[in-house]
Amino acid sequence: TITGPAAETSSRSATLTFSANEAVTFTCALDGATPAGCTTPVELTELALGPHSFVVEATDSAGNVATVTHSWTIVPPPDTSAPVITLAGPAHETHDTTAQLTFSANETVAGFRCSLDDASLAGCTSPVNLAGLALGAHTFRVEATDLAGNAGAATHAWTVKVVPDTAAPVVTIGGPPATTSSTSATLTFTADEPATFRCALDSEPFAACESGVTHSDLGLGEHVFRVEATDGALNQSVT
Repeated sequence: TITGPAAETSSRSATLTFSANEAVTFTCALDGATPAGCTTPVELTELALGPHSFVVEATDSAGNVATVTHSWTIVPPPDTSAPVITLAGPAHETHDTTAQLTFSANETVAGFRCSLDDASLAGCTSPVNLAGLALGAHTFRVEATDLAGNAGAATHAWTVKVVPDTAAPVVTIGGPPATTSSTSATLTFTADEPATFRCALDSEPFAACESGVTHSDLGLGEHVFRVEATDGALNQSVT
């Protein structure tokens, strides 16, 4: 009588036990090897994938011989590991309203599905290029299923921020011609963006002002009117 592994197993080790109904001597052989004396149990390790057979031969004191064989097959262990997806994309914070997402898996997959900002998943391939992204937070998700049906996923999150305003306001001033005989002058001015203004005539200090400043009783000679503009980002210009 012999017992051993199940007919199909993923274990590369095996324990074979055997016995006889009378006093005998045993010889054993694995996979057609030369039989050799053996005792129960026989422990086998590092067996190759594929079919195996273990033959036990028993001889009693009268020379009678009995042979029994146990066969089994070692199959690859079942794949229960989800694919690992590597996903790369924009920096955590960016001013760029475009983005490129690249991704791959550590094993063969049946295909990728992607989603931006919780939209429905749809088939996709790497890279995915995005344009016209709104300001604020964004999340890109990639899912993949391997050939054994295990599903894996990865996400990449980033925020599109307003481009910092570093440009000073451009001010346009209207006033008297370069040479005039008038001793009064009205100065108008505008900026190319919302701004607050301060004005100064000649060597006077700057003071808050609005377009349409009028000066009268001006002395003969050269006069200089200056406008200081400050935008919401505190960028300043003097014109």
